[in-house]
Amino acid sequence: MTSSSYIAASKDPATPVVADVEKGSSSSASSSAAQLDEAYHLHRAYEHTAVSASEEARVLRRLDKRILPVLFFVYMLQYLDKNALNFSSAFGLEDALALKKGEFSWLGSVFYFGYLVSQYPASWAMQRLPTAK
Repeated sequence: MTSSSYIAASKDPATPVVADVEKGSSSSASSSAAQLDEAYHLHRAYEHTAVSASEEARVLRRLDKRILPVLFFVYMLQYLDKNALNFSSAFGLEDALALKKGEFSWLGSVFYFGYLVSQYPASWAMQRLPTAK
């Protein structure tokens, strides 16, 4: 097996599929090198580059500064949404809208059903569409 080969999952877990990524061939299924994205080629060009501990820490701090505020904001909105639903229940939303107990419990679940349904298309779009441009 060469350095550009990898073991992919096959239909039978006992027999892995060994594919040569750069040549676009595999032992049980055809995989095309044209399907590889730019990030793979960039990784292949720099995979043996040594990174110092201080440079790694600097990159990690930059990532933390960009990602953690976004995560904090999203979790804060989720918390506020759940609290708003609970407060509206305490202040008479169920009575004002003539909701039964079963109907009110679905109000909190509707968001998560939409979230689950939209995860696959959103993941597909992020991988296939040029989101960085």
